Amino acid sequence: MVMKKFTLCFILSAISTQYVCAETALSVSPGLTIRTSPEYSKTMVNWQQDTSYKPVYMLESRKNGLIKPDSLYISAGFRGQYMKERTNVANKFPNLGRFPAQHKGKNGSEFIIPNAAIALTAPINQWVTAFGQFEYTDTAYKNQDKLQLRKMYATFGDLSQFPVYGFFGKNTIDFGDNQSYHQMTHSMNYHSFAAVSDAPIAGIGYADYGFKTTATLIPGGRHLRTADTPETNGLNNFAINSEKTFELSPKTSIRVGGGYLHGTIYNADFPHHVQAEIDAGLAAGGHIKNVPAAAVYGEFKTGPVKFSAEYSETLKQWPTTKHKLSAMTFQAAHAHKIFGKNAQVAASYGRTNIDDKTTEWGYMEQFVLGYDIDLDDTFTVSAEIMRINGFAPLAALTVPGASKQSVQSDTIMLGVKMNF
Repeated sequence: MVMKKFTLCFILSAISTQYVCAETALSVSPGLTIRTSPEYSKTMVNWQQDTSYKPVYMLESRKNGLIKPDSLYISAGFRGQYMKERTNVANKFPNLGRFPAQHKGKNGSEFIIPNAAIALTAPINQWVTAFGQFEYTDTAYKNQDKLQLRKMYATFGDLSQFPVYGFFGKNTIDFGDNQSYHQMTHSMNYHSFAAVSDAPIAGIGYADYGFKTTATLIPGGRHLRTADTPETNGLNNFAINSEKTFELSPKTSIRVGGGYLHGTIYNADFPHHVQAEIDAGLAAGGHIKNVPAAAVYGEFKTGPVKFSAEYSETLKQWPTTKHKLSAMTFQAAHAHKIFGKNAQVAASYGRTNIDDKTTEWGYMEQFVLGYDIDLDDTFTVSAEIMRINGFAPLAALTVPGASKQSVQSDTIMLGVKMNF
């Protein structure tokens, strides 16, 4: 009977948007149980919120009993949505979560699956926990595969006995907060400064008394999104991120944090995204130097209301623009119930400053209003309206005709998110 329930849970969750399953366990041997945990999966397989500190959350889950020993946890996540866009300049669609050329003309609409993933968590023993995430992304860049082994790492530590832990493998690099209060729309800070490793990284962290900090050693060269150094050989890049949560009352808290990333992609006198573009730019006579970045952020929660703010900036000028690049995001949300279901209304404003206002790539700004309803612990439906002013694709910023400051784009998104 347990076998049937477990199998049915996985099959129906995969093929139906109406079926969800609570925590499920299947004993396959005296020393191994296969389990699902929607609560755990909701954080670990999450592309919009909880973007940092995944290894420490995994260890906290072991400490509080959410992850049990002698088990293999299977987690999955899925996002699907309908998108309708309008722009005032033909072929310029600046949606941060999509490629600029996904539509032609001034209007476009489509069904998309931005992300889907399946992940495994294995508590190897009391001190070692392994994690792997196989992911589908609809926005793989040029020669990248849409199916990727995006994460594969191990943590070393037991927070119930000692607050220091280590980690090694492919993972998101802890730098900044980068979260969004919306289910479908990235924050400006995530778009411009999120860092994900494309090779094994190693780090050490501390988590206790509401304080979290990580120091990460990163191989040189180009990684996914922001991390990059001119020297591709050796361990010459690193990141530090720290935050502290102050519990002012049972319902009120303040979280403040900041980070430093030693090498970013804003380091050449030509825009680039992948290593092949860097090689081509250098071969054409371009130059590259190291440009670090810093981030500060904070969040205030009281009862059903929360507010957050984040600011990130390169600490040197981006040689392409002769200006520092910065991003800021301000968000607010109110949680409530509708028809007995948990719901949230959220609004945000974000801006990326690239150059002065005399260029076609001076800045981009984003306004979003969204509404989410949790039909179940594992199933969320969402609606979002987004306005973006300015069109400046960072990887092709100075290509003649690519950027245009006068672009105004409006997008309506209807979507679902499911996890188990």
